[in-house]
Amino acid sequence: MESIWNDWEKHYKNIGICSTRICKDGIVRPEIYKDECLKILFIGKEVNDWPGGDMRDLAQRGPKYSYLHNLARWAAGLLDQFPDFSIINNKKYLKDTLSRIALINLKKTSGGSSANMAHVSAYAKNDKELLRKQIALIKPNIIVPLATHDILIWLLDLEVNSDLPNNAPYYSNKNKAWIAPWKHPSMRGDVEVAYNKMRDFINKEKSFYCQK
Repeated sequence: MESIWNDWEKHYKNIGICSTRICKDGIVRPEIYKDECLKILFIGKEVNDWPGGDMRDLAQRGPKYSYLHNLARWAAGLLDQFPDFSIINNKKYLKDTLSRIALINLKKTSGGSSANMAHVSAYAKNDKELLRKQIALIKPNIIVPLATHDILIWLLDLEVNSDLPNNAPYYSNKNKAWIAPWKHPSMRGDVEVAYNKMRDFINKEKSFYCQK
């Protein structure tokens, strides 16, 4: 799977982008992820000001910053069918949870504190074949777009409800995965309320935990 970064470097060289700006991502701990029944992939926008970094290394150290804290809480809920917030909201639980997932960004070069969605979309368009290849290698059966659902609709050719695209989780036969459109983890507000809202959102689809 690591060879894909060689492909990305060549691709960026061909289109005039400096490959040292790449921040890598993917499966946090492959030896753990491969044994998970629920293989969850979170898809974000871009990393903040970290050229040459690796999101997997950061996640292995446990939750840091609001982004990874919220993402870890949501991942814990999804993986363990939303136990009470008091059970999951501790450092060890959340660190262990991050080791069980995959996370990628659509824009592989680092950006600023606030993502420019036109830039993210343009990168996704130019990198679409590599992004599709990376997602196929990860083999998720649950994909959580983190305020990136609009782009993923065309990137992954999702079978979305045109009138209610973000209303509930839905199954993509084409991608063999549940799609659960959700908000960006850097959101502000009560983190327990956000956790419970995600639980309620997932529970809109009664067959979500019935893997197909």
